[in-house]
This record gives sequence, structure tokens and C-alpha cells, in this order.
Amino acid sequence: MKLLVQTDDYVTLDELTQRLGISRRTVYYDMNKINDWLETLELPPVEYVRTAGYSLPEASRRGIPDTAGAESSAAQQYYLSQRERLAWIAIRLLTAKSPVFIHRLTELLQVSRGTVLKDLNAVRAQLETAGLEVVYDRKRGYEVHGEEARIRRELTRCCDQLAGSVSWEQAVSRTGYWGEQDPLRDIMPENTDEGIRRQIHRLIAASERMLNVELTDEMLFHLTTRFLLFIRRIQSGRVIRVDEDEREVLRQTPEYDAASRIADGLGRLFGSPVPEEENAYLTMHLLGARANRMEQLTGSDEIIGRLRDAAREMTDAFQRSACVWLGGREAVEEDLLVHLKPAYYRIIYGLELVNPLLEDIRSKYGDLFELTRRSAYAFEELVGRKLSDVEISYLAMHFGGWLRREEVEPAARRRAAIVCVNGI
Repeated sequence: MKLLVQTDDYVTLDELTQRLGISRRTVYYDMNKINDWLETLELPPVEYVRTAGYSLPEASRRGIPDTAGAESSAAQQYYLSQRERLAWIAIRLLTAKSPVFIHRLTELLQVSRGTVLKDLNAVRAQLETAGLEVVYDRKRGYEVHGEEARIRRELTRCCDQLAGSVSWEQAVSRTGYWGEQDPLRDIMPENTDEGIRRQIHRLIAASERMLNVELTDEMLFHLTTRFLLFIRRIQSGRVIRVDEDEREVLRQTPEYDAASRIADGLGRLFGSPVPEEENAYLTMHLLGARANRMEQLTGSDEIIGRLRDAAREMTDAFQRSACVWLGGREAVEEDLLVHLKPAYYRIIYGLELVNPLLEDIRSKYGDLFELTRRSAYAFEELVGRKLSDVEISYLAMHFGGWLRREEVEPAARRRAAIVCVNGI
């Protein structure tokens, strides 16, 4: 906000990411938060022009409080949204090694006791939906009981939900808002050591080279955080259980060898050997990781063949529904495969993603979202279930990218009312 206030011209997306040291995804997230704040002040939102960047309208520049552009407007004035609070509370409960009481959560989140109690009820309902139980004891505080696989799944979901938010990046970088109330201090003491996070990042980057893939930036960040949380669980004696038959299937994949190397590196780094079952679990996460590029699609010929069929049918269905023709058909399908393969494994292994742009895609590109949903039936038949809105949104981003590249738009949808003697 300070940068926008002090700049008369447009500020490009690249300039924001470089000057602030944040990801493009974080910029999108923060702009939504800024526009929500401007709306509460009844001021025009930040303008965005794809070829120029972001600009703060003059009316907003004059109307916002003077402190918004001042040096004193630092991270400590950032307020958590309810969604962020729920995610932080869930992570705290899921990773607690010491009692969790109301007063500690009020200190951590800097909200009232009533707000914490309300949020706790929401978190309890959320975790119960995931098959976990939140119990309270006057001496031990709040605890979560349930299978380790379910706990890991919720940990992954909550961390992914927070990743890219101001509160998460400041906690990870240990700057700004939190001060002494560092939410990761008990969860991940290693977070105090930037070197450890860099080493985990390097282990994952080495697996990219081994597999000839290029993961998305946010995926690298997610995996680094997940693996740090997982090793903490292992050190506490909470090991995942993976069926032997499933492990045998995973051993046949190149990702298993890459995961084994990561596990060896984590074992040396933390002085705690990683069980073989955990190798299989890390493999699942590598298989489900979103990628920008894959030099070669790894996996069984049967699965890759079925994914190719699904990609072909999806492309056909999308072209028919949108009344468009996508040039470079082979490239469209190959690019779609890069999305479908990890999506297949995420769905099979229950590794849900979070897309912070989901609501924007649904509201601003509703037609594209629905066209993608209609076109996904072949892939849904393959995985045996309906795709979540998050998975649909990522596929919609793929088709949207090709539409922009081809400089075409879906045909306008016409509606008709058929009237007969029995009514409309």
C-alpha cells in the first residue's frame, strides 16, 4: 500500500515481487485484502492493467488515512482475517506438544476471548468433518485425537491455505506483525534457522533435477513447509501408516527414489532416521505436486495412457462447449497432461490443494469456470469422483491461458425460454 501511495504511475507485478520479496500469488492475495479495506472506506479499488500493472486511483490516494503511507504503517497493523485465524488455530491444535488454552490463543491472535471461542467452535466443526475429534481437559487444554493420516491431511490443507498470506510469510521470515508472539516458535523451532529451510529447499530442488520437472514456486514453498512439519511429527513418534501393497506400487515410480533421497537428507539434517513408510508418504506429495513443466511423464504406461485419453476428451469437450478452436492441439493436450497427472495423484491420495484465486476465478471468469467443469467428465470418470472447485479452478486457468494465447473468447451464451400450453 505504501508503495502504491507513493507512486504516481503504474507499478508492475514484477516490480512488486522483486521489491517486496514476495511471490506473484502473494501480490494477488494482498491486492484483494487492500481492495476489501478500500471498500470499507467507500473508496475506489486498486486499478489493474495487464500491460502496465497496478495503480491507486487519485480519489483513494486522497481518501485513505495519512498513516497508510507513513513509515509507521508496518506489519504490526496487519489484522488476520477469520479464515487465517481458523487456519492458525487448527495448526496450533494439530501440532501441540504442550497444553493449548484460550488465553494463549488470545495472545497469539491478538483478539478477544469471545472471538477465540467462536473460532474454536468453527475449527472443531471443520476438524470433525475431517474425521478428527477436538477434546478439552481442564489440565491439558485442547487436544486433537484421530488417525495420523487425517491429521497430516488437515495440516497440509491449513498450511496451503495460509501460504501466500501476510501472516504466514511474516511468521516464516520472522519479521513484522508477530513480534514475540511467533506462531511457529513451538510448532517448528527450526524456523529460527534460515539455513535449515534453505537446505530442505535444496533437497526438493535436487529432486526436481532428478525427475526433470519444474515445480511451481508456491509448490516448492509448500513442500518445504510440509516436510519440516512432517519431520517434526516423526521426531515425536507419530509415524504415518501406508499399506504394503500401496508402498509396492509407489516403489515402482521415479518419485519414490527422489523421495528416498529427500528422506535421507532430512534424516541427516535432523539426526532422526525417516521410516520407510514415510518415504512412501513423501512420494505421494511429490506425485501430487503442481508443476510448470515436465520433460517426461513418469508413471505406469497404463495410467499415462488413460490420462492422455482424458486430456484428449477434455480438450474436445471444451472446444465444443466454448465454440472455439484451440490451435496447436498437441501442445494443448501435452500442457494439460502436466496439470492432470499431479491432479490424479492428489485426488487418489486425498491431498487437497487450496487456490486463493478461486473466488476471483468464479466471479470474474464464471463462464470459463463452468465450461471447464462441463469438460472435465472424462477425468472425473478416471478418478471416480467429481472434481472439487479448487481442481476445476486450476484447470480453468490452463484453458484460460490457451484462450489468451490464441486471442479468442468463448462464444456468448444465449438463453431461450420455451413456452407451451403447459407453461414455460
